[in-house]
Amino acid sequence: MYKMKKNFLLIILLFAFIYSVYGNTMKPEIIWTLNPEQNDLEQSNIENHILFYKWATNSPIIELNTETLQTKNVNYLGTTLSSKHFSSMSIYNPFTSNNFTWISSRKLFGNLRSSGTYKTNYDQKENAIDFEFYSSEELFFEKSFKLTNTLLFQTNILITQSDSFRHTYYFSVKNTNDDISKTLSIIKTNDNLGWFWISDECYTKFSSYCFFQDGMNNTIYNYLTEEEIIFSNQTIIGYGRNRIVTSNVDLSTGSLKRIYVYDTNGTVLYKDSTFALTEILLDLLNDHLSQIVIFQGYFQNNCIILNLRKTTSGPSTPFCTVILDLDSNQVYISPMGYEILGVF
Repeated sequence: MYKMKKNFLLIILLFAFIYSVYGNTMKPEIIWTLNPEQNDLEQSNIENHILFYKWATNSPIIELNTETLQTKNVNYLGTTLSSKHFSSMSIYNPFTSNNFTWISSRKLFGNLRSSGTYKTNYDQKENAIDFEFYSSEELFFEKSFKLTNTLLFQTNILITQSDSFRHTYYFSVKNTNDDISKTLSIIKTNDNLGWFWISDECYTKFSSYCFFQDGMNNTIYNYLTEEEIIFSNQTIIGYGRNRIVTSNVDLSTGSLKRIYVYDTNGTVLYKDSTFALTEILLDLLNDHLSQIVIFQGYFQNNCIILNLRKTTSGPSTPFCTVILDLDSNQVYISPMGYEILGVF
């Protein structure tokens, strides 16, 4: 009798373990098939692992394999990690492959002891996540890292209450061999600015931490040559290492149509004129009163990853993440309400 009870208990524990790893997961939904008239990208044989959290819920953190489209719950210190600990924007830097997220003092968990921006690490083999304290400031981009072995990108942010502007950003690059710095830009603003490196020479910048909402950003800059490349009648919606993703925007409606991928010389590598992002998503929702906001956009291993929010007026709310696989031509979306926690 004791042995039967013990075996029964082991079976229950086994099912509980399986559920903790694979339960509550949802497969992404394929919503579109791309039909590019130009694709000069080399086939990528590298899969992406994208971590998602569902804002303001107890839903588990989910990992998506973009090759298999399989999802599973993510572990932290041996147990499934809940979305409730995350409520702010997480950022990914394709240039350094680093991920960061803000964790507030009231949402601390596990062995985390201080509020701040944490570097997010993910072990794919163990399906385990951990966090490394990085800064007491909330970051909207990685503000200091090496562009080359001898070239360091640096950002200093001065916050004032008396000036007309709350933030003064000082952007520079420093040669670590001779310790000489070159100022790239000094910007005074009341907004949170975004500065993103595409290569060790080229960058783009946004006047807010949203990649696309009201205004357009269609320019990349080369700090060495001081040249600019302007993508006429387009707006930048994502970036990756040596890659820029753009779309045409209807300024009267804010709708996005067509998708382009460029290199840092302004050469078109990919073009699909049939893909109408805004129309497809609002049709899917049967909601034509909302505006699509691109919170973040990344290009990684021939996948375009767009973290989306929506708004009718005022602050935007989490919507979903859209992934365009340029190798398979499939477009799919995450479960509704899920946002990116990290890209690996």
